[in-house]
Amino acid sequence: MLYNPSAHISAVPALANKPIEATPSRFELLSKSVLQLILRPSKLPSLILSSTQSALKAGYLNQIQHIKLPTLPFTAPDTFLSGAVAVERKWDSTILDLARIKALCSLVDGATLNDVVLAICAGALRRYLLEKQQLPEDPLVAMVPMVPVSTRANDNHGSMGNQVSAMFIQLATNVGDPLKRLQKIQLNTLVGKLYQDMATANSLMSYAELVPFGLAHMATRLYSQLMLTKHIPPPFNVIITNVPGPQTPFYLAGHKLLFNMGMGPIYQGVGLIIPVLSYNGSLTISPTSCAKLMPDIELFCRYIRESVNELEIAAVNKQPSTT
Repeated sequence: MLYNPSAHISAVPALANKPIEATPSRFELLSKSVLQLILRPSKLPSLILSSTQSALKAGYLNQIQHIKLPTLPFTAPDTFLSGAVAVERKWDSTILDLARIKALCSLVDGATLNDVVLAICAGALRRYLLEKQQLPEDPLVAMVPMVPVSTRANDNHGSMGNQVSAMFIQLATNVGDPLKRLQKIQLNTLVGKLYQDMATANSLMSYAELVPFGLAHMATRLYSQLMLTKHIPPPFNVIITNVPGPQTPFYLAGHKLLFNMGMGPIYQGVGLIIPVLSYNGSLTISPTSCAKLMPDIELFCRYIRESVNELEIAAVNKQPSTT
């Protein structure tokens, strides 16, 4: 960080010492989750009703307007990313110029910055898996949280906490041409957004609350340890979360924040998360994995940069000749 002598530096009050609470056991987590479910018996019927309504609306888009169905969970191909996660984490980051990435949106009509980010990550994943000789024939599927999505009612407008929704997007990693890959991703994202309106973010979050956390944790661990991916496809292959940030500089105790890099949790069955953050004219792509699955994650970051180069070359080749 750069020091800014003009910024006001205030004293930070000392934190009060609080006793550290004991970490709850899996049984305690499971018991509390089940208890909360029992105390809310009316939640499931309302969710079934809203899901039925969403299914009817989705059927209208598919059968009447002939819009293809979106990518569903548990349709992703099996890769080593769905293996058991080791304790040691691997992290790296790529710093890119935000204006440079935004310029690539002109490659495809209607393409957004998020589409370009997904195409960049898809190109890097394709190159990385090709080198490992483990690229599946079917395209990888990313779980893409849509942030922000406000689902707060008027009566809880001031409440804290993030309310998010998510889509499952095929990354077209089976397509070699970077421009055609971006075109496929842009179309897949567009379809996902159309159907996303059919299932509200509140409904998706409510279903997540129905699954006891302790049970979900044990299920994901067994899923990878018992190699169930050979029989049950993973829900998705990677999490890619693109969070837009402020485009003005921030200061902390008189020091300027130069770049903002993200890190996310990985868990059994999903061994790669790629947080993408924009801030003050820069964009960072920061994959997080573990030493067992991606010991050379710096190589993957190199392929991220090369994926940007490929799209820029495609942009040059797309331009009509002036001679």
